[in-house]
Amino acid sequence: MSELDSDVSSHLARWERLLEIRERLGPLYGSEELCVFFYSLVRRERPRTLFELGTGLGVCSLWVAYALTELGAGHLYSFDDGSHFCQTPAVFNAMTESSPSGRDNIPSTPAAYFDLLNSMAVGLGVEDHVSFINRSIDFNSDFSNIFKKFATVPVDWLFTDIAYGPAAILVILRECLPIMADRASIFIDSAPSHPPSYRLLEELISSFNEGRLPGTLIGCNGSVAERLRAAIANHRFTLVHLREAHDRLQNSTAWIRIEPREREG
Repeated sequence: MSELDSDVSSHLARWERLLEIRERLGPLYGSEELCVFFYSLVRRERPRTLFELGTGLGVCSLWVAYALTELGAGHLYSFDDGSHFCQTPAVFNAMTESSPSGRDNIPSTPAAYFDLLNSMAVGLGVEDHVSFINRSIDFNSDFSNIFKKFATVPVDWLFTDIAYGPAAILVILRECLPIMADRASIFIDSAPSHPPSYRLLEELISSFNEGRLPGTLIGCNGSVAERLRAAIANHRFTLVHLREAHDRLQNSTAWIRIEPREREG
């Protein structure tokens, strides 16, 4: 077999594994379509610093990491505490079966959860472009420190799949808008399917594009408020409600696209 044939064979084998992970694990949390969308968008927009809050079963994480591997640049930092893994036998069994080594006797602990995630990453050859981090997310703490601790800012890409209520959305935007890159994306899973969150996002994005900092976001210290005002003044925002044609609870994702505001004159 020639070197070219060997490379093609290896590439096809990894794609087969990626599709298997999507088909086996994707339907459990409704990520089998979103992961493909994320893969395509990462290939197109080439973000360098990416964060995911709520790894779940790692389907979106691995597809994004594969796109970064193909590009040869960028890193995804994915956070979870593995609690759902311990509490849901079906999740444990599905992840174990999707591990390249097929280890049926791994105890259902958070350590095993991260062992399986890393095993799948190594099996796909994406381990240099993704870090799975054992950490719970506390919306009452200094949320932005999570990003500063693990990677340099600005952040190009943020996907959050841990909370989608209005209170969580306010924390996410208050803490993250000042550290996002000039061209960036924020994704909040399930928010469009929750009417209060849908309405809040519509109102917030409209205010941002008018150059106004809404009162609901002012409940922060002075320096954060000033950074928020600067982020809003210097950028324009596009809100897209991504909805799936699936009859299930997790069938939507809010996409906030951030771009530099065009200056008049």
